[in-house]
Amino acid sequence: MQNPQVALDRWWERGRFCELGAGNIGLDNIAVMRALADVGYDGWVFVEQDTHLQDPLNDLEISRQYLRDAGF
Repeated sequence: MQNPQVALDRWWERGRFCELGAGNIGLDNIAVMRALADVGYDGWVFVEQDTHLQDPLNDLEISRQYLRDAGF
């Protein structure tokens, strides 16, 4: 079993919460959105911003613009 302290010391190697399109886990957010649209989903999609490297409203605006640029 991995030492929990080692895991905390290397947090940057794991995914972190950030604005859409800036993550490091390889999730294609636009592909997810397109898949939802393809199956006819018409409900809400929430973008949650848990931690911030800058003003949270800046992160949220970046995320919103990312979705707009992709046509959502």
